[in-house]
Amino acid sequence: MTGLEPIRAPDRTLRYGDHPDQIIDLWDGSGAGRVVLIHGGFWKPAYDREHLAPMAAALSDNGFAVALIEYRRPETSRWPMISSDVKAALTRLTEEFGAEPAVVVGHSAGGQLAVWALHQQQRAHLTGAVSLAGCLDLQQADADNLGGGAVRMLLGGPAQEHAEADPSALAPPPKPVVLIHGDRDVDVPIDISRRYRDRVAGLDASRTPELIELPGADHWPPITPTAETFGAVVDAIRRLATRR
Repeated sequence: MTGLEPIRAPDRTLRYGDHPDQIIDLWDGSGAGRVVLIHGGFWKPAYDREHLAPMAAALSDNGFAVALIEYRRPETSRWPMISSDVKAALTRLTEEFGAEPAVVVGHSAGGQLAVWALHQQQRAHLTGAVSLAGCLDLQQADADNLGGGAVRMLLGGPAQEHAEADPSALAPPPKPVVLIHGDRDVDVPIDISRRYRDRVAGLDASRTPELIELPGADHWPPITPTAETFGAVVDAIRRLATRR
């Protein structure tokens, strides 16, 4: 991962279950809006929310109240557990903050979870999603063996047999989606975001996601607060945060 250390610790935490990973770190904001942040790591147990803590703190410094979700990542049977945890975490946040709108933001595998979340009934207060180098086409990611077979490990079989998990196999998103992706990304190639955008556009042009391509950027600048491109991420979140 990036090796970045948190700029500052979360202001508090929430639990949404009994497992140690069923936790949400919270950073306070100053009125810019609320952000739900979902980490990546190809859904693997080796990677947790800590590598997104610097980004969470930076978004808080930009005025956003941030909720950084952790979720269980078992060795096997991952998808039912991960999907149920994301939904439970969103429910817990609604219980805590009521009808306050929020933008859901995810990096890499977290991008898949963020866009997928827009299609769930727990999305009621989400105003849109920002996918940062998101793995949004699971069938293509499966065919390309991204993450050393990460999609097969997530789903327990071919992606085409689990369309319910694949943003590219779902209906056009019911809320706006912004895609931010480096054109030098080898972990999740930018064609994944381009294919997702084009598929949605083909189904409903009015819901075509905005794609912001970052020239010369690899997988990490979208979540790195010191990167020159981080301003584009903040701007995209701010635009969606003003929607209702």
